[in-house]
Amino acid sequence: MTVIVDSRVSGIAWDENFILAEQTKNNSKNYWIIDVKQDKVYGQLKYEDFDKHRYFLKIDSKLRLENPDKYKNLDPSNK
Repeated sequence: MTVIVDSRVSGIAWDENFILAEQTKNNSKNYWIIDVKQDKVYGQLKYEDFDKHRYFLKIDSKLRLENPDKYKNLDPSNK
């Protein structure tokens, strides 16, 4: 296993094609896009570049970064 996003992940979103992550490090934010199908990683990006990559990669605009704490206590058996 390889660490792609280190430090504090403050936002996350995903679908069947992409994983999006927001990283907070030293009071600044960086963004990552992981293309699951193409096995490519785009990052460490500033927000403007992240937004451009989302557009060019045709990532659904409905995919929104959310606080990962929201997913901490999900019960995998409760589908």
